[in-house]
Amino acid sequence: SSFISFWFIPIFSTAAITKELLNLIKDSSQPINQILDRKKVLKVMGTDLDYCHPWYGQLMAGPQLLAYYIQMNAWLKVINPTFV
Repeated sequence: SSFISFWFIPIFSTAAITKELLNLIKDSSQPINQILDRKKVLKVMGTDLDYCHPWYGQLMAGPQLLAYYIQMNAWLKVINPTFV
């Protein structure tokens, strides 16, 4: 699979994940921007991500949520959906 599970690879720090997602949301050609609210994502990125409440069970706190968005963008590039 071409999809990487970021939250199980220790070299991906919160700072690296935040930087990657920031680059994606600044690029209007990225498909993730069609479904995310940039202001809300930036607000989450401005919090102490290591201590966010879990988003989905105990394994999906702040950094993992941001990594999930990065993965979702990669998936959207592969399937190339049409949003109406």
